[in-house]
Amino acid sequence: MSTCHEWLQYAEEDLTVARLTLREDGPPNQVCFHSQQIAEKCLKGFLVFSKIKFDKSHNLIYLHELCVGANSQVRDLQDDVVYLNRFYIETRYPGDFPDFSKKEAEEGYKAAMRVMEYISALLN
Repeated sequence: MSTCHEWLQYAEEDLTVARLTLREDGPPNQVCFHSQQIAEKCLKGFLVFSKIKFDKSHNLIYLHELCVGANSQVRDLQDDVVYLNRFYIETRYPGDFPDFSKKEAEEGYKAAMRVMEYISALLN
């Protein structure tokens, strides 16, 4: 089983990709996807730290609810989690979903940073 620090290390890699993509004016969909991944991996890291089992899922709302069960303070992340949750499927495949804008990508990145900072503080 992976450790909470391994989850956060992978989240850091997504953070690097999102930051570089934003800086280079890259595709907003990719920034949105990696921002969702940052939050997902941070929440999963917190669950591992809290010794809470979770199903294989990319649904941030589900993961967040489990985290709140372990520590009610995590409820503070609800708005960011809801914002980021839509970026998993919609950024992966073409179809009925519109591309996300640079502004949405920037907001997603900021939301992911808030999640990462909050969870990191709880783990330290």
